[in-house]
Amino acid sequence: MMWIVIYSDTATKDIKELDRQNQERIIQKIRWFSERTYPVAFATKLASPFAHLYRFRIGDYRAFFRIVDRKTIQVLLILRVKHRKNAYRS
Repeated sequence: MMWIVIYSDTATKDIKELDRQNQERIIQKIRWFSERTYPVAFATKLASPFAHLYRFRIGDYRAFFRIVDRKTIQVLLILRVKHRKNAYRS
């Protein structure tokens, strides 16, 4: 099975606001997750009302995503990337 990563406009903006070192680390780690057979095994499922979402922990940052199932291709849709102190605020 193949996993493709797509970044939302908001996630792209979140990443661009970070320093270069954190940008590279986050993108590299998300790529690493996507190369695994089942990347969700490295994620945490969020609680209600966000039960359809997951998050990856990447150091002090959290990458929030959902899975889009396209039968032969699975998509990790990265929605937000936030520092852990701001990750769960509205």
